[in-house]
Amino acid sequence: MQASEPLPDLLKQTRETRGDEVFYRFANGLTIRTEVMHKADTLRVLPLGTPQGSLMNHLMSFPATARGKRVFEPFAGSGALGFTALAAGAEHVEFLDINPRAVEFQLENGALNGLSGRFTSFEGDIADFAPEHRYELILANPPFVPTPADLEGTITSNGGPEGN
Repeated sequence: MQASEPLPDLLKQTRETRGDEVFYRFANGLTIRTEVMHKADTLRVLPLGTPQGSLMNHLMSFPATARGKRVFEPFAGSGALGFTALAAGAEHVEFLDINPRAVEFQLENGALNGLSGRFTSFEGDIADFAPEHRYELILANPPFVPTPADLEGTITSNGGPEGN
């Protein structure tokens, strides 16, 4: 495959909304639970978007990227990137998110996919996080969108006034 050719869609994603919850199912067998975008809760766990889908499809297309590696997913939310890495053969994933509800979703998504024991979830701010070891792969979709002062987003979607 040449670099200019798009990757085939290996995700084959389906999406089901039940009330405030969204369930994504993927061709590799993963199911990821998130919440709807417009839920009136600053601690909501955001639904998956194009950035996550692109990274997940890349991992599915090139599983050797993650196979056997210790992976870190900061700004993890539901943990979709890290769980895809585990499905591709990662040794262990460590998740980090400032949102305590995201940690709950990671634990539930891990159990839902039979991946408990293969990951660790940390609640905290990336500015204060001190890893105990080096990672071989970092998968991240950080908040990078400027958030207008008059818009209440989520604790995890606020990229600040400059998006950084």
